[in-house]
Amino acid sequence: MSDTTRSTRRPRFGALLIVLLFGVLAATSQASPAGASRQTKSQDASTVQIDPAVLAVATGPDGVLDIAVRNIEPFAFLTPRGWSGYSIEMWEEAAGALKIPYEYHEKASVAEQLEAVRSGTADAALGAISITAAREIEFDFTVPMYDSGLQILTKPSSASVWSLLAKLFSSTVLFLVLGLIALLIIVGHVVWLIERRRNEDFPRSYLSGVWEGTWWAIVTMSTVGYGDTSVKTRAGRLVAMCWMLLGLLLVAQFTAIITSTLTVTRLESDVNNLGDLNGKKVVTVANTTSVQFLDGLGIQALEVDSTQQAFQAVESGEAAAFVYDAPILRSYVASSSDESLQVVGPVFQPQGYGMVFPSGSGIIPPLDLEFLKQREDGFAADLSSKYLGD
Repeated sequence: MSDTTRSTRRPRFGALLIVLLFGVLAATSQASPAGASRQTKSQDASTVQIDPAVLAVATGPDGVLDIAVRNIEPFAFLTPRGWSGYSIEMWEEAAGALKIPYEYHEKASVAEQLEAVRSGTADAALGAISITAAREIEFDFTVPMYDSGLQILTKPSSASVWSLLAKLFSSTVLFLVLGLIALLIIVGHVVWLIERRRNEDFPRSYLSGVWEGTWWAIVTMSTVGYGDTSVKTRAGRLVAMCWMLLGLLLVAQFTAIITSTLTVTRLESDVNNLGDLNGKKVVTVANTTSVQFLDGLGIQALEVDSTQQAFQAVESGEAAAFVYDAPILRSYVASSSDESLQVVGPVFQPQGYGMVFPSGSGIIPPLDLEFLKQREDGFAADLSSKYLGD
């Protein structure tokens, strides 16, 4: 009976295990589709797709996005292999991800780029175009592709004789000269006090003796050493050795200070910040945000058609300063053979560069997402390092 009971319970226990196994499998099969759904949803969220109807409206009948660009290093410029630059690479990366066909059409200025978008001859504009409130009223911009601002380019002029003399007789130099004279008189007193009783070269009378001591200190410090006055006592010679060594250091230091002062004067610019622009001849590019900024300060600037003309005006001395976008100025100075060109002062009037589209364009939201992803994953930072050295 015992064997029968055991044999009867074993099948029941096995059946219970089978039921439990089927229950676990059923629960797993029900959970798997939900997990797969969450994974698919996550993947879809990271992959942006443009509605074909939106893309068709943005590109027009030819199905290609016509982009107005201008040659403005380092954001957009022509190479033997085509267009390149910070803005170009950033756009092409986004266009590749979104599968947007495009063509570039070169324009001479920002004004021409904006007019092309306004008239419909271009579907978009790209390349160092500042986002402003006035432009936002008429057009739509993407999120900033690069954070910029205005700065000043200048070239130091040759220093005049009067400016050199002013530096030579500045308070700093005069203080050093007076300090050196005082030290010479002190050393002259010390040598006279030591030598006056045993050395005929140093008279015992105060004025004559101190005069001879100071004279000895001057010729010894300058290493001239006429030999008409010399020390003879041991204490005097010990002072002489110390003074010779100290004199070498003082002469070297004083010479270095005078030399650096004259050098800085020759290389110093008359323009170092915004406050120095008043009364100076300032150049900038017409129809840009820098014109509006200078007008707001009451500074009448010479307006030229291109950055190249503005650079030439500063290099030739026709203008004292060029106020324009900071990254473009720094890029030009870095590549210029004229080492005297300087970008001075802090960056002011912060502004961002964006891509321009007609108002109400539906292509902007997916582009914004792509540009933001590029800034977050380091792609934009790599481009900044490559083209701007940031």
